[in-house]
Amino acid sequence: ASTERVKNAEFLRARLNEVTTPQQKEDLQLRYQQELIEQQNQQMRLANMQMLQQQQEKMENEKRAQAFSDYMNGKTSVRPSYD
Repeated sequence: ASTERVKNAEFLRARLNEVTTPQQKEDLQLRYQQELIEQQNQQMRLANMQMLQQQQEKMENEKRAQAFSDYMNGKTSVRPSYD
């Protein structure tokens, strides 16, 4: 979807030089701006997903570290597994 948006934006930008009427130019500018906004939204969603994934990994690592610490300190007899 991202490459499709880039292609659409490039196409619209190229078309801006070809149109003849002010109305056509305005319409294309609006469509071009919309494509750019959609690209930015996609980038933000991807960045948010990446941050969420990193946070989940951090929490899992902390949980594993706590389980190992508990096992080593004798707080639990259950040996942690990291499957």
